Amino acid sequence: MASGSTAGYATGEPSKAEDEVPAVLFKVEPEEGGRPGDCRATFVVPSGWAAKLAERPVATKGGLFDLRVGKPDAEGQEAVQTVFYSPRPERTAEAIAKVISRRIADPDGPDVECVVM
Repeated sequence: MASGSTAGYATGEPSKAEDEVPAVLFKVEPEEGGRPGDCRATFVVPSGWAAKLAERPVATKGGLFDLRVGKPDAEGQEAVQTVFYSPRPERTAEAIAKVISRRIADPDGPDVECVVM
């Protein structure tokens, strides 16, 4: 893994059985050639999902994150990526991974984050 990069995984809904909610692995790295502080988060997704997930952005933590199809990893698994600035990029990537996980688990389900004030 590159210097300055971190990795993790997230599931969309901890209340469901682990086998029903796919874990989405991700890594966060500084964005080469980007603005200072920009990070690239790459999310490993099941085969056939990258293009579908890239069709619409992820809304979470008050931000809107465009997903782009990334290069497959060494094992040929598909990936999506987004570039963003965050003071806590690992937490931002984890929140994005949870939304991705929910989309994979329930493609026709609601895709909203609700805040009650």
